[in-house]
Amino acid sequence: MIAVSLWPHPAAAADGGAGTLTDVANAFKTTSAGWISTALDYARHLFFLLVAIELAWTAVTYALQRDSLSDFVASVILKLMGVLFFLAILQNAPVWIPYIIDSFSQAGAHIGGQGVVLDPSSTFGEGLQLAKNMLGTLSNPVFFTAIVAVLLAVFCSIGVVVAYAVVAGQLMVTLIESYIVVSAGLFFVGFSGSRWTLPFSEKYVAYAV
Repeated sequence: MIAVSLWPHPAAAADGGAGTLTDVANAFKTTSAGWISTALDYARHLFFLLVAIELAWTAVTYALQRDSLSDFVASVILKLMGVLFFLAILQNAPVWIPYIIDSFSQAGAHIGGQGVVLDPSSTFGEGLQLAKNMLGTLSNPVFFTAIVAVLLAVFCSIGVVVAYAVVAGQLMVTLIESYIVVSAGLFFVGFSGSRWTLPFSEKYVAYAV
């Protein structure tokens, strides 16, 4: 009974302690939101510069190899299709990439049986609730008289809280990392303007996923 009464309420602990985790993540989200426009400006400049180099290289290759005009036109059309595709990604990256990340978050929450998007505060709050339920078994006098049962319940509840704290911390770091990738990382989409630098953009998209 004493252990249960001294244990903080999950909601209060989540608001006072674990809520700080979500506050930190939200602070990064708010701060990084202002980076998107700057990153996109640099990405567009880099993208069009690389496209110009790519088209110039294609023209020089055609002039030196003296391929047929139809082959040259077909090559230019294919390159323009690729350029337009990556240009669409560049223009819509601030909307598309967050949707992709949110979809993974929602899928993970539903697969885990939560039904809602997880956040560090709610995750840690669930750990506190589980620990409180474990300590709640000590309210029975039969169990309370067994010292081994008391020590085991306390030890397990502490382990649960620590485990959920680690998970909540990892979730916070993942959220912060995703905010940075979505905002400042958009600069790497500009590398898609050339075949030589395209792997940088592909690795960025793979890293975001």
